[in-house]
Amino acid sequence: MKVDRREAKMVNVQFGDRILKVIEGPYSYYSDGYAWFKFGSVGVVPGEQRFRVEVDAPNGANVSLDAIVLATGDFHPSGIHVPEAQLPANISDKPAKPKTGRGH
Repeated sequence: MKVDRREAKMVNVQFGDRILKVIEGPYSYYSDGYAWFKFGSVGVVPGEQRFRVEVDAPNGANVSLDAIVLATGDFHPSGIHVPEAQLPANISDKPAKPKTGRGH
């Protein structure tokens, strides 16, 4: 995410009924001012999940979002390098099949 340090506290991520705010960062800068921020942890249950990113800035804010990572266990960003992932045995790395039918 690329955001002025003072404006980072205005970025919220709603995941289910939880609203997460920046709790760590910026760290591991990369590209043109982008850095990693930690918003916290959530429990995820099987099935469809939705999240929403909001910027609560009445006068506007300059925020660029380039990636969101949901990871099991520890995640240690290293700039632009993709981290090594160790998936638990019960999680597949294959893409989910698209839903079919009306409304999807």
